[in-house]
Amino acid sequence: MNKLKQSMEFQLASLADGLASTKSNVDAKSDDLREVEQKLAQQEEEKEEVKEKVADVERSEEHTSEL
Repeated sequence: MNKLKQSMEFQLASLADGLASTKSNVDAKSDDLREVEQKLAQQEEEKEEVKEKVADVERSEEHTSEL
């Protein structure tokens, strides 16, 4: 009976270690994904700023050519 208890305790400890390791890996991947999402959002903002600047330059060129 004692060996069975020891075996079950060992299995439980192994499962707990495996779970902790998996949780750590998932947390790290979540952090990486969050960072990528932030970078994509920043790039989208910069893209919109560039579009606005291009439109301003084009309007300026049109205005200049009219003069």
